Amino acid sequence: MDSSSLNSTSDDESVNQDNCKSTRKPMLPFIKAELRCKIQRKHLSQGLQQLRADFTEKRPSILTKEEHEKQIVRKERNKLAARKCRQRKRQITSLLQEEIRELTDENKQLKERIRCLELNREQFVWSVLNNQVTMKMFGEIYRAMMKVS
Repeated sequence: MDSSSLNSTSDDESVNQDNCKSTRKPMLPFIKAELRCKIQRKHLSQGLQQLRADFTEKRPSILTKEEHEKQIVRKERNKLAARKCRQRKRQITSLLQEEIRELTDENKQLKERIRCLELNREQFVWSVLNNQVTMKMFGEIYRAMMKVS
């Protein structure tokens, strides 16, 4: 970098730092001013022109009576819409919670039904196996009796 570009950079930074001084006590404006300074420095370091944005805070304009009334009506409508939205959200949430309860209960009942059916199947299998053993024994006894007679 040549000395002229160094001088212009330091001059630009001093100008930017002067523009970025904040006399307000709250931190938020101070942070905003610091961010503006960083953006300006980055912009200038890339060889671009200084930003021409108006960073001053806008003062609220004085509203006419009609504009003020419109603003009040708009705020009321917004308040009602927000209340209605919250009620709808609560309603949907409660419906979903009820559906969850019902499905959970149904799931428990179905699991119990499955458990009962599995027990019945197991008992049936055992009874069939015992019946086959019993039938085999009776078959042997019957054959033995037939041989004797």
